[in-house]
This record gives sequence, C-alpha cells and structure tokens, in this order.
Amino acid sequence: MKKNGHSMKYLIVSGDSNTDPYFDSISHPTMNFNYRKWPERLADKLGMKAINLAKSGMGNEFIYTTLRNKIVDMDPSEIGLVIATWTQAPRRDYKKEILTSNQPWSSIRIDTHGNLPYWVERTLGYYMNFQILCERYNLPYVHFQMIELYEHFIEGVKPSQNEVHYGADPDTRAIYPGDREKDEQNIIKMILEYEKKLNTDKFIGWPPVEKLGGFRFKDKLDLWSQKDSPRRVSNIDNHPNGLGHVAICDRLYLMLQEYNIVPEDATSQANKQKDMLRHNFL
Repeated sequence: MKKNGHSMKYLIVSGDSNTDPYFDSISHPTMNFNYRKWPERLADKLGMKAINLAKSGMGNEFIYTTLRNKIVDMDPSEIGLVIATWTQAPRRDYKKEILTSNQPWSSIRIDTHGNLPYWVERTLGYYMNFQILCERYNLPYVHFQMIELYEHFIEGVKPSQNEVHYGADPDTRAIYPGDREKDEQNIIKMILEYEKKLNTDKFIGWPPVEKLGGFRFKDKLDLWSQKDSPRRVSNIDNHPNGLGHVAICDRLYLMLQEYNIVPEDATSQANKQKDMLRHNFL
C-alpha cells in the first residue's frame, strides 16, 4: 500500500478485549460497537496501516504468539511498529484444532495448573520473548501492561462480566488460594530480576506494578475506575467506547513520543516551546 508515492508501513498490535477490533458486550447485546478501535486510529496518526490481532478474553500466550506468527511471515521492512498490550497473567490460552487453517484460539479466565507466581513468571517470559523477537528482526517496538498483571487475583477475583450478567453478585470476591504475602514477595522479586534482563526503555510504565512505582496503561485513564466516565461502554461495562478508544489512542501517541519510540510531532514541539517561554517569563 502506498501513500503520497511512498509505501505505507504496518502497525502490528495484539491484546485482549480493550483492543479487539470485533469487540462486543454480553451486557449490551444490541449495542453497536462498530467504531474504529485505537490501533486503527493510532495507525492514522503514525501514517501506517493497522494489523490488529487482538481478541477478547485472551491471555499473554495468545498475544505473544499472534505477534510472532505475523512478524515472521512478513517482510521486516514493511513493519513500522509492533505493540504488545499485555493482559492478566492467570489467563490460559489454547487451541482446539491446531491443524485448521484459521487455528482458532480459546481461553479460560484462570489457569487450572500452577499458581500465581508461576503465571506471573510465565508472562515475564513473554515480555522477554517479545523483546528478543523484535530485536532479532530489528523492528521498532513497545509494550505495556494494559490491565492488571496479578493484583486482581491476589486481592480476590471478582465475578466476570459474563457471570454478573447471569446473576452473580459483582461485589463478591474469591478467597486467594495461597500465602498472599509470601507469593507477592516472590512476584515482586521476580519482576525486579527481569528488570535487569529487559530493555525497560521500550516498556511503558515499567515496572507494571503500582507497589513498585510503575503503572498499567489503564491507570492513565478514568474509564476503568469511574463508572460514570463518558469514555466507557456503560456503568456495568468498563471497556472503552468510541470516545474511550480516541482517549487511548491520544494518550498512547503522547507516550510513544515521551519514550522516544516515535518522533515528536510539530504540535507537541510547539507546545513545549510555549511552556519553556512561559517558564522563562515567570
């Protein structure tokens, strides 16, 4: 594909329901979700064409594997930027029929094998694998934790949106099946060990845990935390609506400039110059 006589490069993204191009809501089956999602909007800002691989409910194995499979099948010179938006560590992905042409993925919300420290370590491994993959092909890349890595589980899992839809009390929490203090200490230790292995300049919000002074991308927006936010689907569905996807795109675009992943645009540079002049004047 060409634009203004030049070949357009591709923005490749994978993630979960907050990125899914075909998102729908079980709580609002008649609502129209046919609006442009943030990867498509971001691609426009970057002068690229989006390849959005995200799928609702999926975990980090899916996110890494779909990115890997797409990258190795493409000419690296056609790829302008790769973004991994990581999700909750306890999710487990699998394929029912690996020999089919579509290779459809399925997932479960909580893995039935292992424990929370193992699930977090598995995700940290996907962070590392993603970095190695992109550096192997000399690709511009960035990644971040879109939603909680482990906190929702260690604090006691709440019913899913599907379970709430079918009558579960949304305010109930499961009891954590382990030694919470010991497990969290082990998780924090693992994250700090991986900090020595990862290029954290390419990881927005590192470390992806509030207790260590980092943030998840959702922490930068109100649509998850405020039920009356105009940028979420509804007060019972905290996924981004059309305005929410605009907000994600705009905030991420600024962060890509802040992390030197993409050059600052003329508007951002002009605003910085104005701030400097104002500061000098004051």
